[in-house]
Amino acid sequence: MKKALAKYANRESANVQLDIPVGGGGVVAPPYEDVKKDLKQVVDQIANYTDNFTRTPDDDNRVEEMYSSLRKYNHLMSMAKQDDK
Repeated sequence: MKKALAKYANRESANVQLDIPVGGGGVVAPPYEDVKKDLKQVVDQIANYTDNFTRTPDDDNRVEEMYSSLRKYNHLMSMAKQDDK
């Protein structure tokens, strides 16, 4: 606890700058092609859970996995919509 307080109570520790990997043009977001590839994988997962979008999963664990995939889909889709392509 004392080590943590010594580290984070030090005002100089806030001056440390991290290097963020930046793609082309100074943009931190992943390239559109990578987002599109990830989006296709998530859609394939959801199609697998739902028998090609015809029914919902019977197992509660599969339902939770599908919800997780749907959240990931929403995140990736919002990233894709923000791109200029």
